[in-house]
Amino acid sequence: MERLTLTPSVGIFYSDESYNDYYYGVSGSESRRSGLNEYAAGDSWTPYVGLAAKYQLTQNLFLNASAVYTVLPDDVKNSPMIDRDDSFALMTGLSWRF
Repeated sequence: MERLTLTPSVGIFYSDESYNDYYYGVSGSESRRSGLNEYAAGDSWTPYVGLAAKYQLTQNLFLNASAVYTVLPDDVKNSPMIDRDDSFALMTGLSWRF
């Protein structure tokens, strides 16, 4: 039995205008309070690559980890709240198999 499983991933994530505007937009009132320029984001496609690892510690206990790298689309990175062109996320956890 293999104790380590690696799973690569590649894809693209779609975000509609409502989603992007909620997370990356700056309304007029927010602009006045924060000093950031007003910004209305459109919809976007975000490409990503990732790698997930699952390591069996015992018969039922697993250590999980994943890393995902994304290149931010223009409608996101042009927001005055964003200061970079990419994103990296690392997640870890434990799982129990019943």
